[in-house]
Amino acid sequence: MCLIAFAWCRHPRYRLILAANRDELYARPADPMHWWPDRPGVLAGRDLQAGGTWLAVSRGGRLATVTDFREDFRVHTDKRSRGELVTGFVDGERAPLEYARDIDGDRYAGFSLLVAADDSLACVDQAAVTPRASSLSAIDGLSNATLDTPWPKLRRTRDALADMIDEDAVNPAALFRLLAD
Repeated sequence: MCLIAFAWCRHPRYRLILAANRDELYARPADPMHWWPDRPGVLAGRDLQAGGTWLAVSRGGRLATVTDFREDFRVHTDKRSRGELVTGFVDGERAPLEYARDIDGDRYAGFSLLVAADDSLACVDQAAVTPRASSLSAIDGLSNATLDTPWPKLRRTRDALADMIDEDAVNPAALFRLLAD
């Protein structure tokens, strides 16, 4: 199960703290994180089957990440790759909420997408009528469903991230331990 825990404007030094893993379809070919030669402003792993990615950042500080819906692991030959939602945002210039509002969810299999740039962060899922902008000082999570679906793994990770921030113990090693649960 993919997992993304993130804190938006909750720490005095970091606007966004994000811990994420990609945890399914291990046999699907992918490249590790690198600067893409065909899109020099994009830093991301790459899905070698569909060409997109599950998490990316740009040189300008734009970030996007996507999860698929758990009940939606079948092959959808009539749907576009969800990974293009990520690269479309980080390689563009549109504001997060504007980008999220213009997604045609019917073109993709089930997904939840998180996009952030400058002082704005938005989350949208394939079934959403309206994307949600994250509230200030929020700690949220995504897994293979909608924002903050109360799965035990997601609740534990989100709560542990909140504790880490409250104790000012945020560092890469602690975030990796968080994901090891």
